[in-house]
Amino acid sequence: YCKAIELMKLKGIFSGYPDGTFRIGSAINRAETVKVVVLAIGLSLANNNAVHFWDVPNNAWYLTYLASAVRYGVINGYPDGAFRGDRVVNRVELLKIFLEGTGITMPYCTKAPFNDTPANAETRWYIDYVCFAANNGLMFGDGAGNYNPAAPMTRGDVAMLFYNFYVRGMDSQINLGYYTGSNTYNPYTYVPTTTSYYYY
Repeated sequence: YCKAIELMKLKGIFSGYPDGTFRIGSAINRAETVKVVVLAIGLSLANNNAVHFWDVPNNAWYLTYLASAVRYGVINGYPDGAFRGDRVVNRVELLKIFLEGTGITMPYCTKAPFNDTPANAETRWYIDYVCFAANNGLMFGDGAGNYNPAAPMTRGDVAMLFYNFYVRGMDSQINLGYYTGSNTYNPYTYVPTTTSYYYY
């Protein structure tokens, strides 16, 4: 995670904790998600912070990011009008929020990318995003070939997702439609030579 975290710090997406830690294995919640996704995609911050969620106080630290995320359709509240910022986000939820926010069109997926993510009616709401992430080297499964979709998304995994997105130049495709780049990179062996996103 080292280079990914360094890039996140340099781009101002993650700031770490007051004690100087990053907490790689800590699960990310909805409030934190709106902040890092808005910053990673490069959305303009909202001038009006009125988001009208009954459980979001007017002085919430993430209010500006949430207002931007709502304005651009990156995230929605719940049917009862709540945002539930403390709720932990799982691996498919965060992936879908991020990729939907980029505006990149997801190809229709018909083949299971991992053992535990079959392409069927139950997974239809997220399977295209998981297929896209797997085919383009954005996220990877465990050693057993599973994606673990319901597992909490950790801060380290979010940093890696964003890092992989940047080193593939996919940020240039935000809101432009289909991504047509290569999908053969391996983040564990690939050292990009034409991008400024790789730091030693």
